[in-house]
Amino acid sequence: MMNPSKTKFFFIKTFGCTYNLADSLKIERILSTYHYIKVDDINLSNIIIINTCAVKHATETKILYYIQKQRNQYPDKQFIIIGCLPQIGRKMKQKIQNLLLENDFIVKPLEINKIPYLLDNSLKTDSLIPKSAIIPSKLKHQNVGIIQISEGCNNSCTYCCTTIARGKLISFDSCSILDQIKLQYLDGIDHFYLTSQDLGNYNYNGKNLIHLLRDILNLQGNFQIRLGMTNPDFLIKSIEEFLTIFQDHRIFRFLHIPIQSGSNNILKLMGRKYKIEEVRQIIQKIKEFDKNFTFSTDIIVGFPTEQEEDFQETVDFIKEWQPFNLNISKYSVRPNTLAKKMNQIPSQEIKRRSTILHEIYKDYSHQLRKNWIGWEGTAIISNFTSEKCNSLVRNAYNIPIFIEQQIEKKIIKIKIKKIKQNKLIGIYSKD
Repeated sequence: MMNPSKTKFFFIKTFGCTYNLADSLKIERILSTYHYIKVDDINLSNIIIINTCAVKHATETKILYYIQKQRNQYPDKQFIIIGCLPQIGRKMKQKIQNLLLENDFIVKPLEINKIPYLLDNSLKTDSLIPKSAIIPSKLKHQNVGIIQISEGCNNSCTYCCTTIARGKLISFDSCSILDQIKLQYLDGIDHFYLTSQDLGNYNYNGKNLIHLLRDILNLQGNFQIRLGMTNPDFLIKSIEEFLTIFQDHRIFRFLHIPIQSGSNNILKLMGRKYKIEEVRQIIQKIKEFDKNFTFSTDIIVGFPTEQEEDFQETVDFIKEWQPFNLNISKYSVRPNTLAKKMNQIPSQEIKRRSTILHEIYKDYSHQLRKNWIGWEGTAIISNFTSEKCNSLVRNAYNIPIFIEQQIEKKIIKIKIKKIKQNKLIGIYSKD
């Protein structure tokens, strides 16, 4: 029996993307292997792990404040800082180091598997499990398994510091990816979310994303696969073959394609490897394959040198395309990027453009959702929410639908009945 006086309790605070969340879940898994216990109350912990993000300046400021506040409030606890922020440059790493104490650690993203050994140097490192082979812990109240397929990025976008933080692309062993899916499926998970900095970059020993997905779909089981961010350049090269994957009903007919701008001038300055006309062509081909296919995209407004006509081209493209989800980011300077040296747009103008794009999205997104009222079909449980809306399910097109009923099954038949506060509400049949 474990001695309570020797038990170590850890608390994890995660900032940023789904990939970061997967890192935190992997840390939770590997620490539990060594009898550490995760707690949701920071006051009960001996160890505080802070998983950081570096994408935006505002997030950076928030994280630095959080580290300083917690370090001052809990002088007797041990801190471990992970994630992208400490890795974007020497100055940032030193700034974070100055907030920490002698017994604290900063750990690189690819080395989170070493955390148990940093906490206990009596452990033998010959039993070290590669990060890619660690199975993430289960998410609370969710029927989703997050699967990392690679780490790092081979793109050289002039605004982004992720490549600096995460390094060049390392694709994970496809056998390890398949094993993670099989083991989590046996553990009751049947909704898997593939994530990386760019799924389209995946290449393990000559096996690309399409080959990997075919291997996954050769596995036995009634599961669903949701694809994370996939940059346009991969789709431009592979769209015909890629669409054949979606003939299997176990792949959500949904893609997250981050275009960032509708202006070729800005795309070139961003270091993006495509033209907007090529994006238009792949979207058309996807819609010809299935007119209900859904999309998510990312837009950066106020990129350095962005003229009004550049912004208008983005506005026009979004109005034409009308992606189901639109993630709008106001450009912010990131350390050690080429865009930092370009002519910057005044912050008030960036804010104005962001407001315009948000209003455009608000105008069309409600109608997009209304168009789904009356839809009937199969959906999969994504997560359990509040008592008011007991469950969130997703249909074959990754459309989120709230069910105001208690659900026992994970894959169910539903009908979308109404829209409330821009959220689709459905009912299901127990038959």
